Amino acid sequence: MVVSLGTAGLAFAVAVLRDIRVSDAGVQGAIVGGLAGVIGAILGAAVGALNTRAAEERRWQHEEQTRRRTQGEERAPEVRKELLAAADLLSAAAGAERSKKLPRSHGVPWERPDVADIQRHTQRAADLAVYIPEGRVRTFTKMAVKGLENWDDANDGGADEPWIMADLVKDEVNEVFGAYGRGDELPDAPYVVKLVAGIDSWWDEISQLEEEHRQRELEAKAVTGKPVKA
Repeated sequence: MVVSLGTAGLAFAVAVLRDIRVSDAGVQGAIVGGLAGVIGAILGAAVGALNTRAAEERRWQHEEQTRRRTQGEERAPEVRKELLAAADLLSAAAGAERSKKLPRSHGVPWERPDVADIQRHTQRAADLAVYIPEGRVRTFTKMAVKGLENWDDANDGGADEPWIMADLVKDEVNEVFGAYGRGDELPDAPYVVKLVAGIDSWWDEISQLEEEHRQRELEAKAVTGKPVKA
């Protein structure tokens, strides 16, 4: 923009000097000096406007970063609370309490929670986590949500019993969100990472078995015209 204005001003000066038939060098110098002053004023105003705009953009960016950081600090305790509440539903005490409400003939020491009860907490945690500007905290929240919602798949795939899983997930939730709240370096979350990897591995295995069964059905149908029994 500044270069364009300078070029336009120079072209204007040349055009003026061509049109004005003045042989007196002093008059020509005065004209050139006047035009240079005008062009300088234009360029100075343009540079000043650009500097003002850049300063305003830096201020807006700073204000936006401050707003997001403040919003994240306000939301983080709520996310932490919801994740801990979801994990509590898998605890030994919660499972035993649910078991007490079942008919005595059921005879189990730990009763599984309703998926909807867990999701009420995990989905709220996921919704609130989007306001946290720190990407690693959002990623950890996403993994913790997946681990808690799919605890039974993890258990089927060889993970810990749900009440043990709950305590270990809670430990890492407290470590990650505690560090974030203090402004400390965020710790790793090896248990939650391993938990999610186990869930993904279990789903991959199930998908593979389902695909193999589908292929057998197709092959059997091609030979006999009837699908194979599961």
